[in-house]
Amino acid sequence: EKVDAMMDEYDPAERYYQCMAPHRDHGFDRSGHPIYFESTGKVRAPKMLKVGQSAGITVETIVRRNTMHMEYLSRLCRKQSEKLGRYVGKVIVVYDMTDLTFSLDSASMDMFKTVTHNNTNYYPETMWKTYIINAPISFRAIWAMVKPFLDPVVVTKIAILGSKFLDKMTSGNPETNDAGIALDQIPRSLGGECTCSGKYSNGDACIPPQRDPLATAPEDVPPCQWEQLRDYKTHPTY
Repeated sequence: EKVDAMMDEYDPAERYYQCMAPHRDHGFDRSGHPIYFESTGKVRAPKMLKVGQSAGITVETIVRRNTMHMEYLSRLCRKQSEKLGRYVGKVIVVYDMTDLTFSLDSASMDMFKTVTHNNTNYYPETMWKTYIINAPISFRAIWAMVKPFLDPVVVTKIAILGSKFLDKMTSGNPETNDAGIALDQIPRSLGGECTCSGKYSNGDACIPPQRDPLATAPEDVPPCQWEQLRDYKTHPTY
């Protein structure tokens, strides 16, 4: 009930998240799992906390937003289950590490540890697969710091890939029932063949560019995708 109440609230910091942490829930794999794309390498937690201070952005509110996103994904899975007539309860996450800085700051680490703890405890077994793409060589050092905080089972579902990631993402793995992702479900900016209509200022029709939230007009801020499922609280029959 508390999470449902959170989903009904408007987040005054919406424009900051949309502009400073480019992301989108976009498409499905061949088995119907929803896919979340995030330009993780472009996110600078200290800058986000500083610029968004007037809007009330703190480590706690960012963690709260993650909970809201996890609930949205749960609802999206229920809707997909209803559409396909079979159970779909897991999601795919794609973290694009382009422009990643070498080290993780304390704010980023605090957020990561808290978010990981919450997701593990309140949304166990929601991950089908995580692809960390465009990971530079320096990411190995960051991964060494992050890996100890992850459940061993979760680690087996994470694929760390460089710039040649499409074959791995699209081919899947029959041994693990991984059907892979079709090219038309992958944004063109990542080498896919998505046919989404319209374009953002970066030429992509799927994932918006990173922008200064204070210099971006409200009408140019991508709408929150959660709006479409705010009232979707019932469990389907399938």
